[in-house]
Amino acid sequence: MIFKSLILILGSIFVMSCSTQTCAKDQLVKRNEDTQKTVSILEGQKNMKTIKVYKFDGSKQCENIPGTSVDEMAKELSGLKILHSEKKHDGLMRIQVCGQPTGQCNVFEILESDWASAEKAGFKKWKGL
Repeated sequence: MIFKSLILILGSIFVMSCSTQTCAKDQLVKRNEDTQKTVSILEGQKNMKTIKVYKFDGSKQCENIPGTSVDEMAKELSGLKILHSEKKHDGLMRIQVCGQPTGQCNVFEILESDWASAEKAGFKKWKGL
């Protein structure tokens, strides 16, 4: 019984497969079109230049109140495509005094074409670590 079912399944696959040259050519053309679409999308993404922008999170030394989270600050960039975001220290040394900034920043990678909008929202270009 299992053997007959297997033969029936394999037979139907063989019958339904593309056996004419026209059919095989059509499938090859379709695959090439799909490949070309994928390549053009990837090339478009590769040619997009990105920059990193930042804003200090507002955290202060000796305070138990955390600074603005990355997710909360991302709302200030609404309408812009954020490719990556993270919290980083600006890498500068600071005097150890309560109430002074910690140097923690929220850093966002965006398209270079969106720089003007980010700058209007108070962001600066990231040159830190």
